[in-house]
Amino acid sequence: MRPSPRTVLLFVLGMGSITAIATVVGLEVGGPDGALAIRDLGKLAVIIGLAMVVLSAAALLPRRHDGRGAWAFIGIALLCVGIGDAVGTHIEIVQGREVPFPGAADVFRVAYCLLLFGGLQSAVRRYRARTSLAGAAWFSAASGALLLAVIWLTILQPYILADGGLSGGARFLSILYPVVDVMALFVPAMFMLLAAVRLGHGGAAMPWYALCSGVLVLVASDVGFSYLTVTDSYQAGAIVDYGWMFAYVLIAVGASLAHDLAQPRAQATRLAHESA
Repeated sequence: MRPSPRTVLLFVLGMGSITAIATVVGLEVGGPDGALAIRDLGKLAVIIGLAMVVLSAAALLPRRHDGRGAWAFIGIALLCVGIGDAVGTHIEIVQGREVPFPGAADVFRVAYCLLLFGGLQSAVRRYRARTSLAGAAWFSAASGALLLAVIWLTILQPYILADGGLSGGARFLSILYPVVDVMALFVPAMFMLLAAVRLGHGGAAMPWYALCSGVLVLVASDVGFSYLTVTDSYQAGAIVDYGWMFAYVLIAVGASLAHDLAQPRAQATRLAHESA
């Protein structure tokens, strides 16, 4: 399967946007505050744009397409994270205040995690009954447990639990986010990736390769951000900022590839009905 020109253009535009934002931040165009504002607004535009791409691709899939519901969940999830970022950007840039944690933005971020989990579960469902994938399930679970242990030893125990200055809400969300990342995103994405590698035929698995790769990059960026934050090492323009955007580009490319893959099938079905 060859990606359509639309999918290739989507990837090029996504990567070009990330490169442009990184360049502006690196050169501090408009000064440090101006570069920060451009980064936040640019990231917001990228996320909202990619959410629209995923939702459009889901809407254009045939009604009986088994991935339509998954992509719809994922598109709404990206829209939620975009709204959450918009709330945070408004507070930081327009109001000139530090974004509260926990705050209104976290409502949308929690919703985003749940919706993305729902999308992954919908995609995984087709493979769940395959006994030949028991090994993939065990490997995914073991990998998740190992990652969670690393997060516990490097972030949660020495910093989050030991910080007496954190409020109850901040401590709860600081624990919840990495745990949800691992259990609700990393484990299903790893299983889906292994299942696609084992059972995918030709280009049929390409959308899931892109989706799962995007989710894994997303989890790595989240965990990296958590570590940089608790160690007071995070700065605007850190690699995790672009890791998030790259992850969203991969997810949107996956949705576009799903649409590319469905087009010949839909056309063949239409021609069969017309000839009958």
